[in-house]
Amino acid sequence: KEAREQQEGIVYYRSDDTLEQIAVQLDGFQANPGDAARSIDLKLSWKNISSDALDYPELASIQALAGARQSIRALLARDDLLRVDVGAGNE
Repeated sequence: KEAREQQEGIVYYRSDDTLEQIAVQLDGFQANPGDAARSIDLKLSWKNISSDALDYPELASIQALAGARQSIRALLARDDLLRVDVGAGNE
């Protein structure tokens, strides 16, 4: 993409990369109420998720990653969520 844009006379430089790291650790995750509980431990690092999503709209996996990032950020911004401990009788 950059080579094509340079041929067209468009030159740019991204001076700062944004590294985002997403860590998801869930004990007792259930996709559906009838499913067995399982643990999830996922770590993901990606530079410039938002920029890549804009630059490559045709890549579904990058769009899904950007959507997941946006959903996680929206959850973290909420002030009405409560932590539920699975072992405390809230199963």
